[in-house]
Amino acid sequence: MKKITLLSAILMFSFSLFAQNGRQVEDGLFKANLLAPGVSYELGIGSKTTLNLEAFLGFELNGGQIDIPISDYILG
Repeated sequence: MKKITLLSAILMFSFSLFAQNGRQVEDGLFKANLLAPGVSYELGIGSKTTLNLEAFLGFELNGGQIDIPISDYILG
């Protein structure tokens, strides 16, 4: 059982050694988000490095209530 565990650990480690060979990023990636309105542009500045630029519109929904005295609306 120990031999199988050791062999599987060696195999997993050897596969991870080749995980980052070559260029891994795109030259430019544009993304538009409709759920939380905004845009994003990801720029590849190196073979494994990116720069992410984002602009979005943030808003907040509030469950509060307006506190206006009823006496302001009563004529008399």
